[in-house]
Amino acid sequence: MNCDSYTAVMESLKPTISGPVETLHIKCNTLPTTVFEAPITEVNVFKLKEAQNLDAFVKIVGDADQIMHLLKGCRTPTSWGESLPTPLIVSGLIGWDSIEVSNGAIDLCSCYIAQRVRSLYRTVHLSARMSRSARLGLKV
Repeated sequence: MNCDSYTAVMESLKPTISGPVETLHIKCNTLPTTVFEAPITEVNVFKLKEAQNLDAFVKIVGDADQIMHLLKGCRTPTSWGESLPTPLIVSGLIGWDSIEVSNGAIDLCSCYIAQRVRSLYRTVHLSARMSRSARLGLKV
């Protein structure tokens, strides 16, 4: 982030956006290649309410992550991790075949997921976004 090319890229984005740019650098638990190759990428940003909630959060996300491969249209593995250098921000990435598939999967697993989401709200503030994936041709 402290190099000329990064500054140039960020400056070039300013005419296309209406608010401040927030960049997160995430130390992912898995390579996010599958997530970014999906037609739809879901980005969840979790802001932990307190530092001691990180272990509880990791447990909840790990439990939910165990069933993602069962959801039709979910591209696994999912990927998530702490923001560097701000460990109180954690991001989760999920690849989907479509937004409709994502909504259907959540409906299908609503009891299981709702229980974990209620647990999450005790420990985090959640912001979620869906986006069409851009195929960047990155080699990892």
